[in-house]
Parts: sequence; structure tokens; C-alpha cells
Amino acid sequence: MPADRQPTAEPIADLSVVIPTLESSGILEPLLRSVAPVAGEVWVVDGQSHDHAATASHARALGARFAKAPRGRGTQIRAGCVLASRTWLLILHADSSLPAEWADTVRAFVTAPEHRHRAAYFRLAFDEDSWPARRTAALANLRSRLLALPYGDQGLLISRTLLDEIGGFRDLPIMEDVDIVRRIGRRRLCFLGAAIRTSAERYRRDGWLGRSLRNGLCLALWFAGTPPERILNVYQAVAAARSARAPTMRAACYRREQVAGTPHNGRPSMLDRICGMFLLALAVVVAVHTVADPLFHTSSETQPYSPLWAILNPLMVLGIALGLLFSYARKRRVDGEPDSGPVTREFLIANTQFFGFVAVGILMLWNWFNLLSPAFTAIGADTASLVWILIDATLPLLFGSMGMFLVRNSNGE
Repeated sequence: MPADRQPTAEPIADLSVVIPTLESSGILEPLLRSVAPVAGEVWVVDGQSHDHAATASHARALGARFAKAPRGRGTQIRAGCVLASRTWLLILHADSSLPAEWADTVRAFVTAPEHRHRAAYFRLAFDEDSWPARRTAALANLRSRLLALPYGDQGLLISRTLLDEIGGFRDLPIMEDVDIVRRIGRRRLCFLGAAIRTSAERYRRDGWLGRSLRNGLCLALWFAGTPPERILNVYQAVAAARSARAPTMRAACYRREQVAGTPHNGRPSMLDRICGMFLLALAVVVAVHTVADPLFHTSSETQPYSPLWAILNPLMVLGIALGLLFSYARKRRVDGEPDSGPVTREFLIANTQFFGFVAVGILMLWNWFNLLSPAFTAIGADTASLVWILIDATLPLLFGSMGMFLVRNSNGE
């Protein structure tokens, strides 16, 4: 039974809920019905929306308080936290819905004395049960547990004591969730078993893979030290370009299917699916291990690298071989098409994948030979390390793109 239809749970007087909104009047009510009867207070902070009057009306009708702040989720959350008066704060997105047991889970956490200097987040789920939704949620939960890097749509439960200690939310236009959890730190961040469901509408609109890649790009820019304002510009530019390109992409997909004559190019769909799933799984494992290795493995003269690389390297060679095979077949098909009208994008992707696998394959075998044969001294140790970094950063992208293509091709998409 949805949380908003459950019997009212025992109130949590020490809890303030802060919900930043932007054009959210049509989706806010279910969340308010869940939290308003339980929390000591609820603040809805709107970012100068066109529908702010309707949002304010819904909020006040359901017992919440309403305020306005300059647009920007970080700025809105900061304003809500300043207005909130309780000792615990729960930050939620307006398109989220809480599970039936959320109040018991939160109560158990906030009443434990050892949690006074800690924060917590929920397990992520989406409001649809499709394979892309389950995959995206699983990867997000893996990222959260492995890297202590939950996003804002997983909610954040934090004590006022800890929030004040780390300086509160910053006035950021984007990446405010990453900024706050990085300042909280792994040791003070806890995982709540209950699942919070967030709307999949943005992913359905932008594409599950496209949305995830855009988020990953913003995260990479953040860790590279790019100013948040510039990250926001990139985020908006990518979104605008994708929206403008969507009709052309759909036409190109239809055109490619007509030219090719069959969605599977003569290969059994089961083979495409198996190889695609293998490449996707390998992309995730290599990417996660590349990030986690420097965090958890201490290099020594006897063991400079994580022992898991001894298993991953042969699998990566197998993945490169499969990538070369399938990308060459894709390239041959595109090269044989009679014109370059709406299939230009497919031509670029096919050739990028093929020559990308060729280049990385050469570097991989070169470096691997150097690793297995100490007498081979054509390159120095620093160059070899740099090449390994390049390989480990590039292969997940190649494996992931080819794996996604094969899986979708096996479904006739």
C-alpha cells in the first residue's frame, strides 16, 4: 500500500522536512500526504516557479509551510534549512515517494544517540519496473555504497548538529547533493534499507542511457574542479541539443532499419544479447574497479597493483576482441549504405567504435606485453602507467556503448 494511504504513523516531533520545488504543483501532493502528518514541520521552498501560487496552495492545504527563494536547488535547500527549527532535517525531491515504513526507519535512526553526528540516505528505486529502471537504480545504489556518493533523489537525513558542523548547504545551482555528501564523508554517511521511489519521467524523456551519461559527465566535471555555473551551462546545453536532435534521431533509426533490411543484420538475436550483456557487465566492473582501486588498494613493491587486475586483463582482451568483431560488422554495414542522408550519425558512431577498439587493443597488448616481460624496455614505467590509465578510462565507454547497441539490436530496436 502506498505510504500516503497508510494509517498515520506516530509523529516525529524533532524532524523537519525540506522540499525544494520548481514547477512542481502537479506532483507534490502525494509526498506531502506522506510526510505532513508525521514530521514536526514541513517546508516547501519554491524557486520562483510560474506555478508558485498553486504550489503554495497545495502545501498550506496539507499542513506544510511555504517559502520562496532564488532558483537553484542548493539555494532553495539552504533557505529551507535556515527556516527549519527541528534538530533533524530530511531533504526530499518533490517527485519522490516514500515507502510505507519510512517513518519507522527514520525514527529508529534519529533516536539512536550515536547518530547525532551522522547522516543517512535511502535506497533508490523508480516508479516503473522496466529493465532500464532496475539497471539504473542498481548502479546508483552500487555507486552510493561503494563510493559513498548518493544523489539528491535518494533523500538526505541529517542532524542539525552535523549540518552546522560542515557549514550547511552551499548556494550552488547544481551538484549540491554531491558537494554535501563529500563534506559529510564516508564514515558519517549511513545507508537506510528502505527504498525511496523517484519519478522516471526525466529518464523516459531523455533516454535512460543519455540521462545517465549526462549525469556522469557533470560528476566528472565536478571532480575535475569545474565551477558549478559552468557545469550547469554544459548540462543545459546537452539537454537542449538532445531535445533538438530527438526527431532526427528517431527518423535515422527508422532509416537504418529500412536500409539494413533486418534489425539483427543476420546474426542470431540471442548471440547479440549474450555478448551485449557481457560487455555491459565488463564495462561496469572495469569502471568501478578503476575508481575503487586507488581508494582501497595500498601499493607495495611486491604488489603494486590490485590482484583483481590479473582476472580483469584477460576479460578485457576478450571484450576488445568481441568489440572489434561486432564494431567491424557494424562499420561494414554502414559503409555499404547507398547514401549519407540521415545515417551520418550512425556512420560516425560505427567508425568511432571500430577504430577506438583498434587503438585501445594495440595499447592494451603493448602494455600487457611490457607487464609480462620485464626485459621489454621500449617504454618507461611512467609512460606505461599513463597508458594503463588511458585504457582503463576508455574501455568502459567502448564496452558500454557496444554492449548497449547489441542488447537493443537483439530486441529489434
